[in-house]
Amino acid sequence: MRSVLWGRNVEMSIEPRIEALAQRLKDTSLKPHAGLTPESTDRAEVDQLERAAEDALSAWREIEDPDDRQAQGALLAMLVGRSAAILHAHGRPRGAALIRTASELNPQDAWHTYGKQQPDGYVRLYEAQDLMEAGQESKAKKIAKVLEREMNGPGLDEALAELKKMERPLGSAPAMFTMNGIGTRLYGSRDERPDGTHVATLCLCLLYIPIFPLAAYRVFNHGGGSFSFVSRAPLSGFAIWARRLLVGTLAAALVFGVGHSVYNAPDRVAARAFASVEAEVAAHPEAAGPLWRGFAESEHAPHRADLAQRASERWLALELDALPAPLDMER
Repeated sequence: MRSVLWGRNVEMSIEPRIEALAQRLKDTSLKPHAGLTPESTDRAEVDQLERAAEDALSAWREIEDPDDRQAQGALLAMLVGRSAAILHAHGRPRGAALIRTASELNPQDAWHTYGKQQPDGYVRLYEAQDLMEAGQESKAKKIAKVLEREMNGPGLDEALAELKKMERPLGSAPAMFTMNGIGTRLYGSRDERPDGTHVATLCLCLLYIPIFPLAAYRVFNHGGGSFSFVSRAPLSGFAIWARRLLVGTLAAALVFGVGHSVYNAPDRVAARAFASVEAEVAAHPEAAGPLWRGFAESEHAPHRADLAQRASERWLALELDALPAPLDMER
């Protein structure tokens, strides 16, 4: 991970001047942030960083073994890249040139590919990285959106994808508990490192079966269910897919349940029954009386008293119309 170069295990002997650059980047207060002014720049510290980067490059050029040169070149590309971003942010012309040098050291790195075309955007990438490391993910996402909208270029999509995969600092270890197989536990192991850590996923479980992924963490397994938490990691693609599937299923079930409840509410059922009687009466006028009486005396009547009253009135009207006319003097 480019953000913790100086803290990772490197299985080779690092040239002292390259290691010195890594240490200076770790210790410096200089940041590759946009919007810096000359007044906010510690010129002496910037000069020291620029000299350290040049010294590291000189040391790399002196390495004779091709394999060692290639391995240390990939490491140096990351160190020179961050140094270049800092120098460019502080207005040093050498910064843009060092971005191109970093790209030559590692042509496959999307960050450097993007930086050659967009050195200002390259600085913003590192600024977003620092924000991610500080746990300010929302601010980092805002920078990413600005880059996509205003400073796009070759390699940006891959660089942003790498940025999203960065591990975040851990504020506190998550609570884990299970009772009768119900609770939260860690599952799985991926992205193992030589220091013995790996990424595991914290899930809600039912009968010890994981049913919903909550978060992912880099952990060290001490055995016996004991873990040390190192950092927070992004969820895997499968975990994200599983989470969306479960949320979607629950949402669909909720919508179906609510819709079914509303559709089958007694007042709505009564209204549909009344409409059905109206259609039957229109088709068979001779049966109108029994049909209206049937609705007025049905189980629907208590749920729609207004419709029951209308049905009763129509039935009574039909009954009255069927009565014989009263006798008069002529008859």
